[in-house]
Amino acid sequence: MMKDTYNPTETANRIRPTWRTWLTLIGVGLLLFVVLAYFGKLALWRPIMFSTIAVSVATAVRWDLHNHYWFWIIVGSFIAMHVAAITLITWNSQWVPAALLAPIVIVDGLLILATFQLAEKFIPEESSH
Repeated sequence: MMKDTYNPTETANRIRPTWRTWLTLIGVGLLLFVVLAYFGKLALWRPIMFSTIAVSVATAVRWDLHNHYWFWIIVGSFIAMHVAAITLITWNSQWVPAALLAPIVIVDGLLILATFQLAEKFIPEESSH
């Protein structure tokens, strides 16, 4: 069932990470860093982490839609597009200013959120279960 109103404050409070969540994220990030360094693919760490952040945050923000089949099709499609971009683009491990990377990650997340919004608007309620 679709919500009549979307409350961003409620969403922000719901997705606020606990210290355990932060510890888990840091641990997984470090493990990924070590594995990629071991295989000589350290240049992939940054795009993998930023792609994961964009998809995860957008998914968490609109988690109220998780019972709709199209929500998971959209999430899967964006994951597939990110995997394709990460594997097809040549990445380097040189330093890049955060002021350059942050807007890219934000726009990425906003595109995912906009796709959820469009699907919510155009897919009829009865076909979304």
